Amino acid sequence: MNIKTLIIFLFALFFLQTAGLAKKPARTGKSTTQDVLVSTDTTTRINAVISLGSQRKKENIPVLLKMMNDKDPGVRRAAVRSLAKLDDEAIVDPLVKKFKKEEDEAVKMEIIGALGRTKSEATVPFLKGLLKDPYPAIRTEAMQSLSKMENPDTYQDIVEMLNDESDAVKVTAAKTVLKLNIESSVPLLIKNLESPVPMVRRTCAKALGDLGDKSAIKPLKRLRRDKSEAVAKEAMEAIDKIQARLKE
Repeated sequence: MNIKTLIIFLFALFFLQTAGLAKKPARTGKSTTQDVLVSTDTTTRINAVISLGSQRKKENIPVLLKMMNDKDPGVRRAAVRSLAKLDDEAIVDPLVKKFKKEEDEAVKMEIIGALGRTKSEATVPFLKGLLKDPYPAIRTEAMQSLSKMENPDTYQDIVEMLNDESDAVKVTAAKTVLKLNIESSVPLLIKNLESPVPMVRRTCAKALGDLGDKSAIKPLKRLRRDKSEAVAKEAMEAIDKIQARLKE
């Protein structure tokens, strides 16, 4: 074979290979997504789930519900967060059922937060039930999720959390009743001014000052000499706020 013939042969071979590649069907976005969702790499699966959530398409719900059963808790948390972005009540029942079967506490917390973000009234009975969960973190998250709905029917349940045995829950409850401007919380806020925990006293003092009920002035005055400087300062500021409101 002479050089000219060889050149022609190689050119023809290159042309045929190029044409063959061009005829290969391009991989669609759907198949690529499916591939990464079943990837053995956890980070890859998490990123795929996050990507589906960012699309905010309801047709992604079935896939995301399936990913809530992934073997890795990080993937399951990502799936729950992505579902919460879709603003669809269709996710409420599956989330509740998943919570009851889920063993990872972080995933369970994520589910409670997702239920709150839906602001669906269908979640209220379930979230109210979680206010009695044995774990303070669960009770706290349930209370915060209920507060997002701003439903007056849940306010008394939230106020009662000021009686919780956990000081951390009491602090969150004080912040929550203030955020929702629940005036009926004043008696329990005053009661908690006698808590042995400075953060509880301080948070309740602030809430009382911002709520502005004059019945709080006398108990707040007792805190002006509190052994905690932060508590004493908060009490004095609360008194000033209430008195300023009374002058209006």
